[in-house]
Amino acid sequence: MENHELEIKRLKQEIKNLEDSLVWYKETYEKRSLLGIIKTKLTQTKEADVKTNLEGEIINYLKKNHKPKKRKHNKKVSIIILSLNRFDDTERAIKYIYEFTKVPFEVIILDNNSTNDVKENLKELQLKNRNLKVIFENTNLGCAGGRHKAKQYATGDYVLFLDNDILVLPYYLENLIDRLEEDEKIAGVCCKTVFPD
Repeated sequence: MENHELEIKRLKQEIKNLEDSLVWYKETYEKRSLLGIIKTKLTQTKEADVKTNLEGEIINYLKKNHKPKKRKHNKKVSIIILSLNRFDDTERAIKYIYEFTKVPFEVIILDNNSTNDVKENLKELQLKNRNLKVIFENTNLGCAGGRHKAKQYATGDYVLFLDNDILVLPYYLENLIDRLEEDEKIAGVCCKTVFPD
């Protein structure tokens, strides 16, 4: 009987030890998970701050060092952008276009059948911005088909095709026009794309 009681006592202690271990592992796991979340958030915040600071530095550099040869351009440019969901990218691209485009222009967004919420956001964007036209398609025309269709709505002297994740910078358009008009043999120009990573 005494051995039996000792065995029960030992088993109870072993169960208690296991329960204590489980509690410790659970708390440690939760702390590590929380630290991981905090670390991830801090990393994302730092990356966002660095990206914002880098954009600001690039913009300031371009304003000082890349002024166009010709200061005044009177020809109108039709800027064509395709949209397929990813409204945040499109909205940001439009913000930069309106901030840094100093020549006469219009923006034409052809939506390749985005979701209904994106279509509603595009309608609101159109109401907020002058010279912005949105064309909605019921099917995805693809890149070439979408650009071809959107070009039919263009009224500018020049046409500029931009992807909806491109952020334009100061004098981007003036410098393109300067280069295009330097020589009548030049039929098209493009600019350098800089990837943030």
